[in-house]
Amino acid sequence: MNSIISETVLKTGGASDPPASVGDPPTGTAESNLGKRPSSLAGTVTPVPSGESPDGTGGSPVLPARGHKRAFTLIELLVVIAVIAILAGLLLPALSKSKEQALRIACLNNLKQLQICNHLYTLDHADRLPPNNFVNTFLDVHERGIIDSTFGILPPGWNSPLRWWDLPADRHNQGCDFAFADGHAEHWRWAAPKIFESVGQDIGGAGDLKDFRRVQAGVRPETRF
Repeated sequence: MNSIISETVLKTGGASDPPASVGDPPTGTAESNLGKRPSSLAGTVTPVPSGESPDGTGGSPVLPARGHKRAFTLIELLVVIAVIAILAGLLLPALSKSKEQALRIACLNNLKQLQICNHLYTLDHADRLPPNNFVNTFLDVHERGIIDSTFGILPPGWNSPLRWWDLPADRHNQGCDFAFADGHAEHWRWAAPKIFESVGQDIGGAGDLKDFRRVQAGVRPETRF
């Protein structure tokens, strides 16, 4: 009796459904629901033939990793190195010049401090200079010609051959620092380079003579001899 009722129910339920054609997908499968997906997903998936990867090597599809960054190529690295080298070549001369100027300012400041100390000594001792029997000023002497603590030059008015008794220094961009009795200091640039040959060397050319006359003009004339 139960088998007769079950067969009747199956036949009744199957009669109400339309006959399914051959090849139609069953209702509720993934293929029939594909068309019901939101339109925003369209175009986001590139179809790949079955059994073939995106690079054509075969196998399952390989998706790119998120956050992956491309590294430098050799050409890009060489370009960066070349740019750095060019910038260094442009900046190094300027840095070298700035360093030389800083050294010159430091030396000039040292001479000025010595001259100020000498000036303060004079003010504190009834306007008398330190007891060394010489005019108290300071300058840079050529390092190869230092034989004592003084600098001598032929004073104006002497009838004597022109020559350097002591040769001034030639540094800080071909120049020399001078401190004067009133307390100020200056940097003099020479017209000719100062090359030491011997103590009491002769004047070497028109430029050297111009420098000699410039230093000699700062010395008090001497006519007693």
